[in-house]
Amino acid sequence: MRKIIASLIFTLTLLPLPAAALQMPGFGSQSSYMDLGYTAKAYVVMDAVSGQVLVQKNAEVIWPPASLTKLVTAMVVLDTKPKLTKIVTMAKADEVGGARLATKAGIKYTLKDLIYASLVASTNNGINAVARSTGWSREKFLEKMNAKAKELGATQTVFVDPSGISEKNQTTADDYAKIVQAAYKYPVIADAASRETYSLVSTNNRRYHHYLRNTNKLLGDSSFSFLGKTGYLDESQYNFATLAKDIFGDELAVVVLGSQSHSTQFREARELAALGSLIKSFKTVTSATLGAGSNN
Repeated sequence: MRKIIASLIFTLTLLPLPAAALQMPGFGSQSSYMDLGYTAKAYVVMDAVSGQVLVQKNAEVIWPPASLTKLVTAMVVLDTKPKLTKIVTMAKADEVGGARLATKAGIKYTLKDLIYASLVASTNNGINAVARSTGWSREKFLEKMNAKAKELGATQTVFVDPSGISEKNQTTADDYAKIVQAAYKYPVIADAASRETYSLVSTNNRRYHHYLRNTNKLLGDSSFSFLGKTGYLDESQYNFATLAKDIFGDELAVVVLGSQSHSTQFREARELAALGSLIKSFKTVTSATLGAGSNN
């Protein structure tokens, strides 16, 4: 009970805007829909243990995931149990525009370095090289990606490229919350996501020495541990998907799709995490109270 009370106090201090939701119909009830006036077109907060949706708006709206796609690409490759020391040679076909590793065809890196470059700095050419390292055709790799999504319960998600550069990739906030829960159980993905910076050097040309910064600006937050992936296209605006762990160890999958700016995606995700934590604590208190009453 002390933890429950402390959690309520903790989360209330983090809710300058969403605290108003306490007065909204549905708070603490079976309804999880809350329009909090955020810029995001859709969002979901899901209990990462039970899978229960705590907060959502437009959770089933189809939306381009942009570079959130890279989480699934990484999972598919890691499922093959590859040697992370494997050498991968960059190719012209890896270049699709957008965020990229400043390199060229013929330059070689370890598979680990390319995975980390893709997840830390969201490099499109890096993740395309990672996908290509499997030796599968593009068509087969996409089949594996789509099968992985369905396996995780992301039934409305469809991928047409491994990097997320295409606006024809599609998902929903609800689907990506399920993907987030699975993705950060992979030690390599979780470790990459925890790095504020990452440096890598080509194995065949040391002039290609890269120093990368994580696109997740919530790393180092004092209230939550945020392992997350950003995504942006003109068509999708700003997307952010994160596994948020509070100071008590409770984990929430938070997905924000279509936020209007680079900064609002992070502010809205942080406040949604705090609100989700509060709702989870409220439900725990309610459940504990009802349970105590039934024993009398």
